[in-house]
Amino acid sequence: MPNDIVARGMTGYFSDFTEYIIDICETYLVINDRYSPRLSGVELVKTASSFGLMDEFLCDFIVKCIVLRNRFTHDYYKRDIAEKDIVKFCHSQMLYLDIFLEASNEFIKLEYKFNKVKDA
Repeated sequence: MPNDIVARGMTGYFSDFTEYIIDICETYLVINDRYSPRLSGVELVKTASSFGLMDEFLCDFIVKCIVLRNRFTHDYYKRDIAEKDIVKFCHSQMLYLDIFLEASNEFIKLEYKFNKVKDA
């Protein structure tokens, strides 16, 4: 586990990352006349995915991120555990994943690629 300052920074980045992806999904649904104000963050991601913003793997990955972020944000009595889980997730899964927004006049799609660990 990194020191407290690094862990807090990672947690802040992680929270901002999930909000950014939720905002992308929300905007995507608004643009395509599919938005509903009653959708949670997880539902926004799943709905945007079902309309082509991302594939199922990325959708599941983002949902995991949102669930972790929600645990950290809302379960105050479990915040330390949630923070450790976020840091572990960042180091084990998120570290090697690049996510980028691909857009043209015809489509918008979240794409991703895994970067391999370089051997020393």
